[in-house]
Amino acid sequence: MNEMELMMHLHRNNKRQGPGSEEATNLAITLSQIDKNQPYRIADIGCGTGTQTITLV
Repeated sequence: MNEMELMMHLHRNNKRQGPGSEEATNLAITLSQIDKNQPYRIADIGCGTGTQTITLV
């Protein structure tokens, strides 16, 4: 099993495929002082299931 397969195997039954939580995402939004009343376009460019993007939406 290579490193990528091992990482996928490790997280395959998790809601997220990596570290973090909805609370951590909300804290990051708060700390960044994003105006929640402004419309934004979000580009989910990365890896994983996009769970943090769902929180942003």
